[in-house]
Amino acid sequence: GAVLRPSFLPGFNATIDYYHIEIKDAITVPSAQSLIDACFANITASSATDPACTSIRRNTLTGGLSGDPTEVPGIAGNLTNAGTLETSGIDVTANYRRNLGDIMNSPARINISFNGNYTRSSTFQGFEGDVNRECSGIYGNGCLSGPALNIQPKYSFNVRPTLSLGKVDLSVLWRYIGANPDAEDQ
Repeated sequence: GAVLRPSFLPGFNATIDYYHIEIKDAITVPSAQSLIDACFANITASSATDPACTSIRRNTLTGGLSGDPTEVPGIAGNLTNAGTLETSGIDVTANYRRNLGDIMNSPARINISFNGNYTRSSTFQGFEGDVNRECSGIYGNGCLSGPALNIQPKYSFNVRPTLSLGKVDLSVLWRYIGANPDAEDQ
């Protein structure tokens, strides 16, 4: 990362940081599609005891996956520490403060702050052999499982200008969260 405090612009500072984080053996829940794929990709006699297949709980009368959750659990993925999470991107922060003198017989000051993030990549893999899904800027696609339940936009930032007049602060927050199209639209 880097910190900037230019002498030609008093009251301004900025930071820029690159990050790349990988977590192996992460506690995750495989997506329902991953469990179905793992079960049906290689059907053998031992599939009946395979953890992916035993997580698929069907209605005993109809064989369906829908119905009363107390009778038909559906596809119940369990937490395991077999997942992998990886993310990389850039964080940017900038602040500017300046005294404005007196306004309405009170000391006045302006403060503008910016906090932004660009997520280059955010991948999720529920277990070894599962699809390694790119989740940055995409809604769905099996990315909303376990700890990845939060949507990870490609771009997001906050801007907060604050005008201080004596003991009173007037402030506005603008929050931008980039588009997250449905994975099926990609």
